[in-house]
Amino acid sequence: MIRFMLGVISLALLFPTGPTAADPVLTETRPIDGDPLRDFRISDCIGTFGMASYHYYTREKGRTLVLSDLCLDEENGILLSAEEKAGFQLVSNSDSGRKFEILGSGKNEYDRYNIVLSSEDGSACPYEASKSYWYHYFLGRGSSSRFPDQDLHFAQGYTIDDTSDAVKVTSGSSTHEVSFIPLSIDGRDLDWANAGGPHLASFMASGKISWSNDQGQLVLVEGDGNKAGEVEGELDITGQGNGEVMLNGKLAATNARLAGHSPKEWVSMEANIPYMRGHILGDKGTALYASGLAVGTYVDASGEKHSFRGNLHLYGCFR
Repeated sequence: MIRFMLGVISLALLFPTGPTAADPVLTETRPIDGDPLRDFRISDCIGTFGMASYHYYTREKGRTLVLSDLCLDEENGILLSAEEKAGFQLVSNSDSGRKFEILGSGKNEYDRYNIVLSSEDGSACPYEASKSYWYHYFLGRGSSSRFPDQDLHFAQGYTIDDTSDAVKVTSGSSTHEVSFIPLSIDGRDLDWANAGGPHLASFMASGKISWSNDQGQLVLVEGDGNKAGEVEGELDITGQGNGEVMLNGKLAATNARLAGHSPKEWVSMEANIPYMRGHILGDKGTALYASGLAVGTYVDASGEKHSFRGNLHLYGCFR
């Protein structure tokens, strides 16, 4: 059973504020009792707001997954999230997005701590009314304040411009087709030294969302026929009244390839999704972006079953 535990108030970054503005405050929660998953929330963000999943890797422990809101003060180069860093400088600005780096933080331009806000997300939701950006964050070895022994550290997510209250968008009862859902279960969260298999690649599926006021259900119908054949599953959705939604449920899929698999290639998989958080984006509520935890098993072409614990991303577009 999922329980929301009382969070611990962490650091409040001293962003430049006006006389009535509050400093952003970071709150840490452990949303699943007995599970190491962490979720960080931010209140009173006065910068670029968003959400991301952070991945930390050590050779001894494998990967650790952390969900986090993010608040970027672009003018002053300060990031508040599961990681807190200052000194970012805008180094490129174009129609495809913006890039920030901490100059002098690495051996070369490819090693610098950096944040990329990419606008190249039109393929996911071509008619999305929001001005959201993909968020990518990279830090070098040993640079994390929370996991100082990490060998690799990166994050991916999205910024939030306009959101739509689930109650407003779905007043009454309605059903929307979800035309495009890239589902990505990141097998890199696995301890591959023991599992010995390839990581579970992204796949696409279609489905339908049925709404009744602030409650919804996403029913997956079929795979895209490219990487996934049959896909089924149900995720319950609960609106939080501010554009944010919580999700939980289960899914199963088969590989679209019928023959000729490599020995360790996945053939079928199933997973429970105990915790997932996201947002309805766009002032008219045309997209659903979310990220969370998937725990399950997959069978490879050799008939061997593997357990996995991975990060599940969901990007759905309504029509």
